[in-house]
Amino acid sequence: MLAVVSSALIAMTLVQADDSYKEYGYHMITPLEADALLKQQPDAVVLDIRTPEEFNAGHIAGAVNIDYFAADFADRIAGLDPEKTYVLHCKSGGRSDRSLPLLRASNITNVHHLEAGFDGWKAAGLPIARP
Repeated sequence: MLAVVSSALIAMTLVQADDSYKEYGYHMITPLEADALLKQQPDAVVLDIRTPEEFNAGHIAGAVNIDYFAADFADRIAGLDPEKTYVLHCKSGGRSDRSLPLLRASNITNVHHLEAGFDGWKAAGLPIARP
């Protein structure tokens, strides 16, 4: 009985975590949807918040890298143009999910959160750029 209750609580927690982007009015998009969006809106900004090492190992072409763990992360987010469209991602979705309140606080409202992060992009077989 305890195992069933624990499994149910874990499942509820995962669903709540996955839906947190909705609280901020953002859109979760699949890698294929992100690819289509970037082709339709070439001025959209891919915001990659992985570490520079992760970024240099491969990234989405044209992405802007702002390290989630950097001391100036909040300042750099606050300096972004709130009028632009952003495709936000990290490695798998955790860091980008945790950064959503900061984006909202910076009045950045047109954000598309990449489902499964860069791992999802790679798994979809989409192109990867390297410096």
